[in-house]
Parts: sequence; C-alpha cells; structure tokens
Amino acid sequence: MSHRPIAVLRTNSMESRPFSRVAFAVPRRSQSPREVNISQVECGSGIIPKSCIDFCCPPERCNHAKLASPQSFAAVLIALLIIHGATESYLSEVMPTIVFQFNIPLILSEWILVGHKLSQVITGIIVASYADSNRPARLGGIIAVSAVACCTLITPYKEHGDVRIQTSVSREGPQLCNFARMGTDTQMIDVDKETCWVMVSILILYQFLAGVCATALMSHGITYIDDNVDKVSSPSYIGAAFGLGYVGRKLGSLLGWICLSVPMSEDSSSFTSVLGSWWLGWPFLSAFLIAGGAVICLFPNLMPSTAVKNAAKTILNNLREESKPRDARENEAESLQSENKNEDTPPDTSLRATLSRLIHNKMVMISLASSVFLEAGLSNYMGIEEVYLESVYQIPKQKSLQGHGMGKFNDPWISRLITGMLKAPLIAMTVVVSGLFISRIKPKATSIAAWAASMGLLSGICLLLTLFMVCPSKINGEVNGRLDLETLCNINCRCDVEPPDTKLLASVTATTAIFTPVCDEERKETYFSPCYAGCSSYDHIRDIQVFNNCSCIGQQSGNHMATLGACLAGGSAACQYGWIFFQAMLAFIQVIIASAAVGKLLLCLRCVLPQDKPMFFGLEMSVTSFFTFVPSKIVYIGLQDIACMSWTNAGTCQMHHSKMLALSASILTSCLLIISGTLMVWVAIVAKGLELYENDDDDEGFEYVGNEEMSDEDTSRNCRDGTPWPGRKKRRNKYENEEVLQPELQQMIAPDHPSNIAEIRKANSDPSPQNHENTTEL
Repeated sequence: MSHRPIAVLRTNSMESRPFSRVAFAVPRRSQSPREVNISQVECGSGIIPKSCIDFCCPPERCNHAKLASPQSFAAVLIALLIIHGATESYLSEVMPTIVFQFNIPLILSEWILVGHKLSQVITGIIVASYADSNRPARLGGIIAVSAVACCTLITPYKEHGDVRIQTSVSREGPQLCNFARMGTDTQMIDVDKETCWVMVSILILYQFLAGVCATALMSHGITYIDDNVDKVSSPSYIGAAFGLGYVGRKLGSLLGWICLSVPMSEDSSSFTSVLGSWWLGWPFLSAFLIAGGAVICLFPNLMPSTAVKNAAKTILNNLREESKPRDARENEAESLQSENKNEDTPPDTSLRATLSRLIHNKMVMISLASSVFLEAGLSNYMGIEEVYLESVYQIPKQKSLQGHGMGKFNDPWISRLITGMLKAPLIAMTVVVSGLFISRIKPKATSIAAWAASMGLLSGICLLLTLFMVCPSKINGEVNGRLDLETLCNINCRCDVEPPDTKLLASVTATTAIFTPVCDEERKETYFSPCYAGCSSYDHIRDIQVFNNCSCIGQQSGNHMATLGACLAGGSAACQYGWIFFQAMLAFIQVIIASAAVGKLLLCLRCVLPQDKPMFFGLEMSVTSFFTFVPSKIVYIGLQDIACMSWTNAGTCQMHHSKMLALSASILTSCLLIISGTLMVWVAIVAKGLELYENDDDDEGFEYVGNEEMSDEDTSRNCRDGTPWPGRKKRRNKYENEEVLQPELQQMIAPDHPSNIAEIRKANSDPSPQNHENTTEL
C-alpha cells in the first residue's frame, strides 16, 4: 500500500524545535478511550453463527473486512429502497382491481393506500428508538417481516375468489348508449356481494408493516452509512440512496401494468378473464425483499474501517496526553473539572432525553416545520393531479381509457406519456447529482439553506403561474356550476344504470362515473362520455376513435359523429397548450425541490448528536406523515367536495368545477410552498457557522491559535503555504513526538525491518532528489 511514507513518518521532535506554550487541543469527545468489542466488527452482527459464515464464505477466499465496506452496504441499501418503492407503487397500480374483486369501498381504499404513511405516525419514534445498536440485523429482520406480509396478500385471492354476485360491467370497448343490452361489448361477471374484510385486514396489516420498513430504512440504514463514511463523502452516499431508490416507484408501476395485462383465467366464460392478475407480482417482490434482508443482516454492527479509525484515534490521543509535561496535564485536568464535572459524561440516550434534545434544537424544529408545509402541499397536490387534469383541462384519466383499448403506453395524450416516463428519472438524477455536488464543492451551511429556501419560494411562484393557463371550456349540461347530464336525447341510454346492490361502489365507478369526453366537431361542444352523447357504435379511423349514431349530435345537419377527446374552446391556447404547460411546470417544481432534499437532510444530521440521528428520522417521518395525511388530506378532500358539480348515487363525484378547483387547490398549495421556503430562510440564519464537512481524522490534528501564540517558525511555515496566518488553523503533525511514536509505528508498519524508519528519516533529512527517489514505499 503506497501512501507517501515520507509524509506519513515526517516528524517534528521536541528536541529539534522549542516547546510551544500552546498545548495540543485534544477534542473532549476523544479523551476517553473507545474500546471496540471484536463481535461488533464480525459479519453477522452476532445473529448468524460465525461458523456458518466461514463455511459459506471461507476467510481464505473471502475477505470479510473488505466485503463489509460502506460501498457494499450502500449498494444493498439502494437495492432495498428500490424494491420497497416498487412495492408501494405496485399496490397503487393494482388497487382498483383489488377494490373491484373484493368489493372494498372506494373511500376506504384511498385511506388504505396511504396506510404506510399513517403507520409512520404511530411507529416512527418507536422504531427509531431501537436503532441504538445492531442496526443492520434489526433492519434485516423488519424487512423479512414485511416480505412475509407481501406473500399473505395472495391468500384472499385463493380462499375467497369464488363468492360472487352478478352485475353488468363492460368487458371491452367504451361506454355506449344502451350498453347493458349489447352482448358483444358486455359480459355478466361475478364479484363478491359483501366486502371481503379479510382482504381489508391483510391490506391494513401490510401497509402498517410497510410503514415500519420505510422508517427502518431511514433510521437504521441511512444513519449507518452516515456514521461509517467521512463527512465529506456522506452527501454523495445519501443522494445515491434517495435518488436511485426513487426509481423503484416507476419500476413498480411498470410491473403492475404488466401483471394486470395478464388475465386471471383463460376461460372466456369466467369472470376472471376480464380481471388482471393483480397478485402475480407479490411473490417476486417478496423474494427480492427476503434476499435483501438476508444480505443486509450480514453486515457488522460497526464497519471494520470505522473500528480501525476509532482505535487509532484512541491510541494517538493517549500518546499525546502522555507526551505532555505533568504540570500541563494536571492543570488541564483541573480546569476541565472546574468548568464542568460532567463534561466527559456520555449524554443520556433514553427516549425522553433524546426527544427533549431534538425539540429544543432550534434548527431541527424549523427545518421540520418547513418539511411539514412542503410535504403537506406537494404530496396532496400530486394526489389530485389526475382530478385536476380531468376537471380543468378535460383530460381523462389513464385508467378510464382502458375501455377504449388504450393502455399506459399508447396514451393519445403524448405529453402525459412523456412526462410520466421522464419525471422519475429526472428527479432521481437531480437527487444523485445534488449529493455529488455537495461532496465535491462543499458549500457552506448557509448556502445550502439559502438554496433550499429559494427553491421553495420559486416552486410556489411557478405553481401560481399555472392559473393563467386554465382552460375555459365547458361540458354539455353544465349550468351555473352544476352539471345535469341527462337530456331527452340520452334518457333511454341507461348511462346512469345502478347495479343491483348499491353497496357495490367499485362497479358504479367502473361503469357509470368514468369521464371519457367526446367532441361534437360541428358545434365544438364536449360531452361527458359517448353514452351521454347518445352514441351506439364506434370505429377507428387513422388511429382516431370515432363514435357513430350519436342521438344528441347532428340533429339538424344529420352528421351523428363524435371524436374522442374534448373540444378546444374557440381554439384557445390555454386549452391546447395549457395542460402541457401545467405538466411541465409540475415536473419542474418537483425537480427543483428534489435538488434541495439532500442539503436539507445534511443540515439536520450535522446539528444533532450522532446518537440522536436515528431519532431525528423517526420524529421527522412521524410528524410529517401526520400533518400531511391527516389534517391536510382532509382539507384537500373537502376542497374537491366543494368544487364537485355532479354526484352519483354511490357518493362519487363525476366532475368538478374547473375554476373553483384550480383556484382553491393551486393557491393553497402555493401558500404552503412559500411558507416552507420562508422557514428555510430562518434556517439559513440559524445555520451560520455550522460545520458540515469536519473530518475527524484531520480535526484531531488541528488547534486554533491566536496571533500572539504563534512562533516565528509557525508564521513562516504558514506564509510558505500561501495562507495568511491570522485566523488560520495550525496543523500539528499527528506523530509529533518521535521518541514516543517510533516504537509503535515500527511495530504497526514494519515489525520485521527495524531499520526502515531510520532509513526514511535519513532520506527526509537529505533534500537531494536522488534520496527521495530511492525511498522505499511501505
């Protein structure tokens, strides 16, 4: 190993230079020796027997210390974050099919989808409190339990799939007039009559464990990386974990789309032939989670590299103390005792004391409040994105186009397809690059907080700009903020048909409350769906879906045709390009907010004690989840209910008032984002002087000295280095005392060659380049 032996062993003995009257400043946190138990650095963390590990991976073939590196742990953690994100988005993708098959109420299904966030409200602090030791093993155990819960989701499909009730649902094709009597486009399928509460219970349990797993990945995994890498490299590791983990959400959505494209049964007479195989992805996700949990359990409680650094620091600190004169040591001990008798006492790590320290930490509380306003606004606004597009720009939801033979990757609205595919990679790349940028450039704490503040303020302003691109188009039957879809021309089409059981909310939504606009090209009038336009047939002309025999269209001209999609109100640019501008602006807002995520987290990790970092994650996730998904979500649901123009008998909203929804949702979200940015301005003021990249190895070789305490030799050396000596940290060589350190260095570096140090010392004293070229590297 070549690490410049001349620089490593260069000495400044006390005999060669006068003793400085400024004593070596040993950090108080390092004065007490740090003993490392050998079991803490062994693979398996004491759970897996060492004999089993040696049998599977013999030490002569596997270097366990080399495998247990921060890079390998980060790779495993990133894989787990990707899989966990995939399970979250996979459930969101297949949830409508589960709701339909097991007759789960829609309102209940919406709360189940955010159940993992509600779980963090209860378990966030509790899970984080168990991150004091053995973090890899506990993280692996929690992941294994979550993987078992994934497998249990298949059980109701096998046990309760035969309880059925007849109801009419469109098998394929759009909603047409009198569709219930058209045998080619419909099929009588069977679903559960009563709600399957077994499935509901399993879903709630799984979401609860998924929330626990998400908390453990942060409080156990991220803090483990931050504790075992140097502070300069930590932002790059954290950025890579967050950024690449975000890609898992898009992968899970893709997996759900693939599984739903596979029918449950090949028998065309069976109801399962029209439902996708929603359960097909769970075994694969469970297997990946179990494998990842098993691998992460192998990591030691303390990285070997970290243990070596800690042991070296302890030895050097003890040697420095021994090298001091007795009078200086006694005076320093008396001064420390007089200042604070409990200075060296370890801080209380109990739950109450840890929470008290975090609550009284001004920077943590302000940053936490900023995160609450940011998440409350952005998460809930993203949750109503499809409703917003549907009401303001009359763009139907992607799921409503499945009946028209259009899936996720043949969306006729190309802009939505492009932004949906590129948004996740852009956000992930932004997070990764921001982490690398911080590690490379090392900006100050105030600069990072100022950037986060500016991005929060800019995102709020950008969201307000979307209000200038609201489409003024209306739907046929919309009068004075109310929507009456039934007219004389479609009253016999049975567009509002109800199933035999009014509790079958999923079927109501699937058959009658889907917004699929069609346009009367002659009058430039938009109808809610082909059924409400009185259309009884359809055809495809040059990849354009055309509806024929529409009783409500062309009553004077005789042209009873309509095309899929809303009409442009007088060719308005707001209707033609407004929704493209809206989606681009929304993606831009997410990207700029993501650029500040790593920096905000770094500020909080550096302003708390190392043992308080897991509890910070638990507190942050618990508080943020509560305010985002309880009061804020209720407020956003209330705004949607107020803006609703038409309700079904099942209690679902068919269409919202465009201007009312746009104004209320956009203004509220913009205010929350601006408040979040304003709070980060306060953080920038408080964070002045916060050290983010202090390297432990270098800091213990520094002391801060004043102008009057520096000797002439020190001043001349600083001038040679090119940095003015006032206010400079003077570097002391860690191996300052030659007489004390030479035996230890000889034993640690070259025990079999006692002449190496003398030869290198001789080479150092000779300035000729020939001797330096002949110096042997150790």
